[in-house]
Amino acid sequence: MHSYLKRAESKKHEGASEAFKDAQNQMKSISETIKSKTASISQIKSDIEKSKSEALEAHRVEEECIKEQDALIPLEQDARQKVAELKSVLDSEKSQGSVLKAIMKAKETRQIEGIYGRMGDLGAIDGKVS
Repeated sequence: MHSYLKRAESKKHEGASEAFKDAQNQMKSISETIKSKTASISQIKSDIEKSKSEALEAHRVEEECIKEQDALIPLEQDARQKVAELKSVLDSEKSQGSVLKAIMKAKETRQIEGIYGRMGDLGAIDGKVS
């Protein structure tokens, strides 16, 4: 009986010892997981702070760009107006040139009389005089 009790006690001890080792392994695994998760949390917090800082800088740059854009809009409008005026002048000069050509052609074909040419074609002013 003594041997039977000893064996039963030995099996019980082995089972408890095995359970203890498993528990220690689980604790070690959990501890490593906690360390890993803690490191991940620290990294994520650091990334969040970096992202916040980058977002603030981007917002500042955006504000500067908006101010610059607001300053450039009137310049663009002025430039567009000048272009429109110059196009109008160019169209007017083309129109005047067409009229002059038509008059000169009519003069050459003798359809109209009394046209002698452009004032600039009649002579030039000496550079010393002007």
